[in-house]
Amino acid sequence: MKAANSEYDRAVCRLAVAAARKTVWDCLDGTDPNVDEKMLVQKLLDLHASYYDPDGEYTSGKGTIGDLIADICGALKNCDP
Repeated sequence: MKAANSEYDRAVCRLAVAAARKTVWDCLDGTDPNVDEKMLVQKLLDLHASYYDPDGEYTSGKGTIGDLIADICGALKNCDP
């Protein structure tokens, strides 16, 4: 709840979502016809493993990316984060 009330943490979460969105778009840009769901999830897991935004008071944005991965895997129903 503290993170939700912090301007810094809301900005960190928005930047984390933007980084995840860029990862998805880069992966699905059409240049690699072999992109599949597992590759997309793996790229997001790689982002999650290395992501850290020091500007948050209570969060680094990493949890936001983890939540997005869980949502994507839930929608795909055939991947394990």
